[in-house]
Amino acid sequence: MVEQVRRGAMSRHNQSMYDPPHPGQVLELRFDQSFTVELAAAQMGVAPQVLHDVMAEQAPLTVTLAVLLTRAIPEIEAAT
Repeated sequence: MVEQVRRGAMSRHNQSMYDPPHPGQVLELRFDQSFTVELAAAQMGVAPQVLHDVMAEQAPLTVTLAVLLTRAIPEIEAAT
């Protein structure tokens, strides 16, 4: 049933379903260009492994992590 709905939606619009990137892919680009995972983790108060797991697409970017990251980015950019 679900597959039929998907096929119907795709054929109606003649396009594939949108598959957004994992947030870890976006973070990986940002860390490579601006700052290190270790610095971000320290500013956020989490273990570096937490961010590494998100960037490796092994863990989700939770709401809590997103809020911590949003608050930490201005501080990280000021420190670099």
